[in-house]
Amino acid sequence: MSESDRNDDLTHQLVTGLDEIHVPPAVMRAPVRRRDVPVFAVAASALVIVAALVVGTALRRTDNGAAAPGVAASATPTPAPTASATRTPAPTDIRAARSLPESEAKRLVESTALAVVDALQRKDAAKLASLAHPVKGVRFSAYPFVRTDSDQVLTAADLAIAFSDPKVRLWGITDGKGDDIRLTYAKYQAQYVYDVDFAKAPDVAYNRAIGTGNSTDNSATAYPDAVMVEFHYPGFDPQLSGMDWRSLRLFFEQKDGTWYLVGVVHGAWTI
Repeated sequence: MSESDRNDDLTHQLVTGLDEIHVPPAVMRAPVRRRDVPVFAVAASALVIVAALVVGTALRRTDNGAAAPGVAASATPTPAPTASATRTPAPTDIRAARSLPESEAKRLVESTALAVVDALQRKDAAKLASLAHPVKGVRFSAYPFVRTDSDQVLTAADLAIAFSDPKVRLWGITDGKGDDIRLTYAKYQAQYVYDVDFAKAPDVAYNRAIGTGNSTDNSATAYPDAVMVEFHYPGFDPQLSGMDWRSLRLFFEQKDGTWYLVGVVHGAWTI
């Protein structure tokens, strides 16, 4: 039985008991002395005390956090968790890549550089196009001095048809003579890109120039954000004492975390 039910039962018993008290007529008619207290007054006082106890108990339970009789306790609502989307940070492209240590530069672009050499060797236009920078394309320089204002730049779309494209382009001027270099891409590559089998070059360097000559090498200024990979032959005819050296320099810049070819420079002894 709950506390409330017990209080109600006790009150009922007291009221019923008062109703059953029989006061004789003689007592009712007898004069009451000042020191005497009527029975019904005692009963009434007891009823008031019981009622006060019941009310006090209810109030104490309410003060202690319990629900009062007949009042349903309301649960404190738990706030729903706020969903927050987790964003993957975009990759940060490397800048000033030309200043990277050789070991780090090699780790970053070696596989891409070998893929480019393989595409050039096999004349795989589709593969070469897939390795070209999607925005900047690829600049071709016939000599170590890069002319950023006039050297030919081919897009990935140009490279995709490069070996079959009949278009003749002006690629620069010949060293010493100053004649225009007007060739299709296929003929230009045969003379000024892959004139020897660089896939078998004995020397390969990363961010470090090997071949040197009379032509100024300004590639660090032309491609400050690129890693340079040089495939080098020190020479072929011993009687020329290394003056017939050849180099193929490839330049790679990073875009959205991927390294792309942006420059191809041919190196050889110049007058």
